[in-house]
Amino acid sequence: MRNPECRRITGFWFAAFFLLAAVFLLQALSGCAFDSRSPAVWGGDCVVPEFTGASMTGENTAVMGFSSPVSVVSAEVVLDSGRPCVVESQDSGNPGEICFVMSEAPGVGEKFLLSTVVEDEGGNTLSVSVTLTGFNSRLPELRINEVRAKYSKPKAEYIEFKVLKAGNLSGICVETIGESKNTLYEFPAAEVAAGEFVVLHYRCMPEGAVFKDETGSDITLSGGDGASATGRDFWFDHAKSPLSIPNVVLVRERSGGSLMDALVYTDSDEAVSSQVLISSVAEAMSAGVWQGEGDFPSFNASGNTATRTICRYSLDSVSSPGSWYICDTSKATPGEENIEVEWTGG
Repeated sequence: MRNPECRRITGFWFAAFFLLAAVFLLQALSGCAFDSRSPAVWGGDCVVPEFTGASMTGENTAVMGFSSPVSVVSAEVVLDSGRPCVVESQDSGNPGEICFVMSEAPGVGEKFLLSTVVEDEGGNTLSVSVTLTGFNSRLPELRINEVRAKYSKPKAEYIEFKVLKAGNLSGICVETIGESKNTLYEFPAAEVAAGEFVVLHYRCMPEGAVFKDETGSDITLSGGDGASATGRDFWFDHAKSPLSIPNVVLVRERSGGSLMDALVYTDSDEAVSSQVLISSVAEAMSAGVWQGEGDFPSFNASGNTATRTICRYSLDSVSSPGSWYICDTSKATPGEENIEVEWTGG
């Protein structure tokens, strides 16, 4: 018969072995260092901070956001041009947000890579690399001028803008919000002068034509449908119904930035129930770029076709339902002044 004392000793070592194995298994599953901060790990606090976004806030400053307060372990900037650039981090004053200051401002529209390693209070680290675009401090003043919302091959959808004040298009965003489809376009760097027209095309048609973003001095490069020798053409290819109806068109200074202009249109007088559309209109009204009565004031664009576009009266500076009309058949003018001949429904 085995000695009871021996059995007690054997049981002790088995228990110790399984306890130790359980500790190491929990450590491996948690992905956290087993050190003096381990009580926080066992308490369930080992949550790696999440990256929530980055943006430029000035010509040589950028911010990164995180889900919890962090400190910077290291940071690096690589400019597209290959020029050397030193970056320093600063506390922005907002929890979870870090400000990065570069020794040299990237050029307007220049792409660069910002990489950092951050650490939270529990010692958890996160590596992030994000591509940003050089800050544009010379924003032009743009106004939505004409929209072809309907497609009929080979005539494709477009949004035309009139430049009221010279500047650079870099980073300006055009959002279209529909019940079933949203789009987001960001302009590349391009100098524009007051009085110019900019046409954003939503399909590349017909096949075989030249589709070039006209960012330089030559504005006759493109030859697709709707391309204009007098307007500056840009191409944002979509296969199906990019400008659905009802729709809210928002023009922002940059991604997540202030609104510059808006257009809200439907194809009937029926109430719109989509909360996304309603909140988009509320933002436009709060920003003062769209005016009207009720929760969803909109232009009734019924009757618009591929040859009858949604046009703006030239004298209306602030957009509202009364600022717009449907032009007469075959009076669409991408890249040119609107012909203020209205379609009367005949």
